[in-house]
Amino acid sequence: MKNTKILIIGLGNIGFRHLQAISKLQHGFDLILVDTDPKQLSRCKKELGNVKSNFIRNVFYEDSLDSISSN
Repeated sequence: MKNTKILIIGLGNIGFRHLQAISKLQHGFDLILVDTDPKQLSRCKKELGNVKSNFIRNVFYEDSLDSISSN
């Protein structure tokens, strides 16, 4: 089975809208969210806490691109 990973860089208004749309996908995936602003990461954690999805396998919250593995 292919391990799909979705990366969103920047969680301002547009990135947040992408997160809302992606959370409705109907296939399994890992989600990686990157923003240097801790407030935006917190906002997204709260939003995902309200999402009922059996398809988001893992969520990773990062504050820089340097901490993301190329795998």
